[in-house]
Amino acid sequence: GARRGDVRQAAVSAVRDAHRFLRARHDADRRRRPTDGMRITSDALLVTAAFNMLVSLALAWLASLIFYADVRALRRRFVAPHNLVRAHIDYLLMALLLVATFFVDERLALRLPPWA
Repeated sequence: GARRGDVRQAAVSAVRDAHRFLRARHDADRRRRPTDGMRITSDALLVTAAFNMLVSLALAWLASLIFYADVRALRRRFVAPHNLVRAHIDYLLMALLLVATFFVDERLALRLPPWA
């Protein structure tokens, strides 16, 4: 009833506030760096790092289900499950590099090269 509507209205309001915040940050970033085609913003680095972390988590769960829970359907699908562990580590390292690049770009006031 009324509570559900209040919760929904609060959620919609929170999404609108987040959108306004991200739009303002994007506009400020565009004013700071002139655009001449495709640009990589610092926000894109963090979004990509978060995506890499989620993929890494999914790979870790798959590997755990194969190695420890011995789910036969997954073992048949992934014939070399050690490659899941390798991919998991690769995605974690990429996320670490992206966050380090964000830190260097934002906190130490170093700029990404103009071709990035």
